[in-house]
Amino acid sequence: LPAIRDYALIVVAAILQARAAEPFTSLLDFCARVPLHRNCLENLLLCGAFDLLHEHRRGALWKLDETIAMALAARAAQTAGRLDLGGVRAMRTPIAWEIEDFSPWEKFLWTWRITGVGADCHAFAYLRDSLRRYGVSPVYEALRARGGTRVTVAGMNVRPHRPPTRPASRRPERLPDAAARVPPQSAGPLLSLQTLSL
Repeated sequence: LPAIRDYALIVVAAILQARAAEPFTSLLDFCARVPLHRNCLENLLLCGAFDLLHEHRRGALWKLDETIAMALAARAAQTAGRLDLGGVRAMRTPIAWEIEDFSPWEKFLWTWRITGVGADCHAFAYLRDSLRRYGVSPVYEALRARGGTRVTVAGMNVRPHRPPTRPASRRPERLPDAAARVPPQSAGPLLSLQTLSL
């Protein structure tokens, strides 16, 4: 949680304290016990924080306003002594099952954008087949190529060389498997391409 943008330490502490008292059983239970701004809840949903409770991210996001309204009503009823927040656990979190959920790639991108990491797998698990159609080799194959062969590899835009290395000094031994260091030309926020002469 600390890696998620827009979160103050006090918010993280409130979440951890509520979870320590009793595990969350649903998004609705979470919203009733931890009052957060809608943007914070949206980010938590988009990055997969509730995937174990609700696998349909887009459906939960689609009905988030309804969930928040139910949580607010439950907290108001609890304050007036008409409802124990434990009663919220018996209520179902609204999910829009009729709409299509995010694809695995979209889920990966949302998690990456919000947290800065991809916890489920490496991005190249999704990109390798597409890259191969464009003649991009995995690093482990490029390292096995004969001397004098030109190969194109791709890698994550993780840490650029500062100052940039000269093209002649790039060596494939420096490239970690499935991730090349950043070359001058970039093919997007996640991907960089590099052509080497071995």
